[in-house]
Amino acid sequence: MATALMAFACVAFISCDKDDDNDDGGNGSGNLTAAEASFSVNYGFYDLYDEYDGEKYWELAFYNFDPNSKTMPQSINEVIIYFTVPESIEGIPVGTFNDFDVSICKGENPKVEEPTGDYYFGEADGIRNRADLKISKSGDKYTVSFENLSINKEGSELATSASFSYTGKLMQAPDYEQ
Repeated sequence: MATALMAFACVAFISCDKDDDNDDGGNGSGNLTAAEASFSVNYGFYDLYDEYDGEKYWELAFYNFDPNSKTMPQSINEVIIYFTVPESIEGIPVGTFNDFDVSICKGENPKVEEPTGDYYFGEADGIRNRADLKISKSGDKYTVSFENLSINKEGSELATSASFSYTGKLMQAPDYEQ
């Protein structure tokens, strides 16, 4: 399930033909640090992708390239964070959340349907895997971070610790359903 979700996320965000004229090199700056997958990102997106049973399901996605661009890089770095908040919260949630999932992709060949590379998954549940997702806002910029999240490389039982921090604007994720 997680593998299919990650492959879909990689392909969904890099399959768009739309150009948004954002030629400033990104809308923020961030870094993922883990034993096997350390890299930088400079684009941040948000998406409220579902409302169900009194909760809103959010996705925050961070890349080393603009997925709206017609030009693709040779390799892709992405961190995607999934979490829920009560339906009553308006706008991009800020605060500390201890129940969230993370998908990490350090991939090659992003122009193909299923990019090659390494996929990592982590889940913070506040009990077994304690980590906090922290989101704050100052002006029009957000800081999104987590520290010491236990992640597993796809197909491996060995866990490693990952930390992530991003500061910058969060743009609405494009609608890829056409």
